[in-house]
Amino acid sequence: HSLRRDSVLSPLSETDQLAVRYPPRDRARLSSLARSYDRPDVRAKVAFSDYALLMNISLGTPPSTVTGVVDTGSNLIWTQCANCKNCFKQSLPRFDPAISSTYRKVPYDSTCPYPYNKDRTDPNKCSYKIQYLDGSYSEGVISLDTITMNSRNGELVALPDSYFGCGEDNGGVFGGTESGVIGLGLGPESLTSQLGATKFSYCVPVINKHGFINFGENALVSGTGVVTIPMAVKWGHYYITLEGFTIDGERVNFTSYGNGDVEKVYNMIIDSGAHLTYLPSDNYEIFENAVKKHISAEPLNPSAVSGYTLCYSSLNFSPPTITANFDGGDVRLKSYNTFVYKDRTQCLAFFPRHNSPEGIYGTTAQTNFLVGYDQTGRTVSFKRMACT
Repeated sequence: HSLRRDSVLSPLSETDQLAVRYPPRDRARLSSLARSYDRPDVRAKVAFSDYALLMNISLGTPPSTVTGVVDTGSNLIWTQCANCKNCFKQSLPRFDPAISSTYRKVPYDSTCPYPYNKDRTDPNKCSYKIQYLDGSYSEGVISLDTITMNSRNGELVALPDSYFGCGEDNGGVFGGTESGVIGLGLGPESLTSQLGATKFSYCVPVINKHGFINFGENALVSGTGVVTIPMAVKWGHYYITLEGFTIDGERVNFTSYGNGDVEKVYNMIIDSGAHLTYLPSDNYEIFENAVKKHISAEPLNPSAVSGYTLCYSSLNFSPPTITANFDGGDVRLKSYNTFVYKDRTQCLAFFPRHNSPEGIYGTTAQTNFLVGYDQTGRTVSFKRMACT
């Protein structure tokens, strides 16, 4: 149940940690990266494989396909490169900068964006080092090349001189398909910023099926049954407020919101790079006790299914109806949003987060929802739909 690609709360290097917490004084260099395009709306397929939400982009000239984990919890786009000294298994060939006529390394000068301009070990290159909470990591060179994607009207959209990381030393928990991560955060180097899109939406399919992701005006989530809730942006990440849950009609309110921050009510990071949902430990305890109360069966010994905290035999298992009560609206969840089936058992798809005032709302809870992010309107919208 590792937190996949969750750089939100990772043990980053000190300089990266500063970058997350304190925006740089030099905004001009940052904003010069975030180019505004007058482009057709972009749409791509996503797959849910090995508990990760994956999408393809094309990189280089001629284009080579890169499969990345869709991650709203981080900014950088990176992929393993052919010359990597430590590499994990991926299904497609690794990107080879030597055969792309449009590839170039970003030198260590004013074009090396913050926070990647902190490593002065080599004046000829702009380096990155990113580590995720599940122990996965990538180190390499910030580079420029053309990213190509499909638009809704069938045309190709080319983004010349797009920033990405060429991974030379990579490892950790990867499923064997993906070659890297596609960051959708608010940083100027994220895919959304480089597309010039302030709206995007994705539909998380069930495992081993396909959904889609939209960027631009077409990403608007509308129609009947849409729940739109306020979103805050803190430290470059997307936050929403979870007030509690309703379990078979019983409302369970959480006792604490956040850590005394001015925006303390925004207590959940919504993260497409995390598989499960994590609640601050005191809130998790309240939630788990209420769930147990509404299930007549006896829970299994927790060690019966490694890693999960609350499991039941799937024989005659009847899950309670659970609704997430957000500030701004209620989102009714199905059993596949709240329990995962494993080894003839049903396990609660929620975990406690110790020593943290913030939870993480992962993709299992978002399955078969169209989830829309509006960066300027500061909202997140949920609409129940069959994504495949």
